Amino acid sequence: MFRGRLIFPDPRPPGAAPSVSGGRVLDDGVPKYLNTSETELFHKSHVVYGLDLAYRAIREREQVVIVEGYMDVIAAHQFGFTNVVACMGTALTPEQLRQLQHFTSNFVLALDADAAGQQATIRGLNQARQSLTRVRKPVAGPAGLEFEQRLNANLFITRMPEGRDPDDVIRADPAQWQAGITAAKPLVDFYFDVVAAHSDLNSATGKGQAVAELAPLIAELGDDLERQHYVQRLSRLVQIDEQTIIGRVQAAARGLRPRSSGSAAGKWGGSPAEW
Repeated sequence: MFRGRLIFPDPRPPGAAPSVSGGRVLDDGVPKYLNTSETELFHKSHVVYGLDLAYRAIREREQVVIVEGYMDVIAAHQFGFTNVVACMGTALTPEQLRQLQHFTSNFVLALDADAAGQQATIRGLNQARQSLTRVRKPVAGPAGLEFEQRLNANLFITRMPEGRDPDDVIRADPAQWQAGITAAKPLVDFYFDVVAAHSDLNSATGKGQAVAELAPLIAELGDDLERQHYVQRLSRLVQIDEQTIIGRVQAAARGLRPRSSGSAAGKWGGSPAEW
């Protein structure tokens, strides 16, 4: 099965034998990467590649950078970016994210700029929203003191240059990679860009869809000043008064509950082909 491939073992706890997690072709063959089938020892959805080497740096830097491939992780660590790990495949899973949240609440997704990478970014963001822990925050409501669920994590996106993956960028220009991580865009800003690009904001229906998609994201923010900033931004985007937007955000906040991985992701949660 893995003949002629560079093998990447799945690191196991001390004393345990590693299991093969995947292999990369050494020529132009396909598929480029081939993963082991699911077994008693190997569960692809549970593996965070490089975490055994990265967890200390993740704690120290209070940030984890998530890439897509084995070679991306190897290049990052070779050049001193030791808080980098990879998901197995093109989508993050709740199990992977929960492992990472033991070490940090600051996540940067740095995935490929191609179509598959963009779809992985969308799926990863929705997995993050669904599976990461939340905190209950008391707020004053119309009926007195109420509790709202706020996301207990900070999520950011950095996009790779067109046609290049993290491995290429790191090896060619480590400073460019670091600049991209430093300038990573908050999750809400990323979604604002997506919604603005794919909604008819001149129609009542398009405005309603935009508010329906963005209000829950704003509601999950833990900082009240951030909430106010994005309420104002959404108000300007759809040209609807702030009080109406505030009402939608508050309604979304009251309805938030800790969600399982099977929760609906919303209109923008699918692949770009669905938009």
